Amino acid sequence: MLAIPYDKIKSLAQGVGSYRLVEDSDNVILFFTPPTLREAAGIDEDVKSIYSTYVIEFTRQGDFVFFKRAYIQRGTEKKELTEDEISLWLQYILDNV
Repeated sequence: MLAIPYDKIKSLAQGVGSYRLVEDSDNVILFFTPPTLREAAGIDEDVKSIYSTYVIEFTRQGDFVFFKRAYIQRGTEKKELTEDEISLWLQYILDNV
């Protein structure tokens, strides 16, 4: 299990507007909302866009957080993600933030 310094998660949430951090005791939840396809492509057409939010839950132990679970929330749909599916993202946070 990958140990990520808590300060890196906190720094990411404070430095990038599309991230948000919620903490409750030893539970740390990182939310990431990327732009919709319409926004990213710069399309001005009147197309219905639904935001997707990536949610990564961690357990905090001292100065580190450990992956607990992750999912993508899109409207009323929720898709669970495994640690393997987001391992590159977690490694990016560890190495680059």
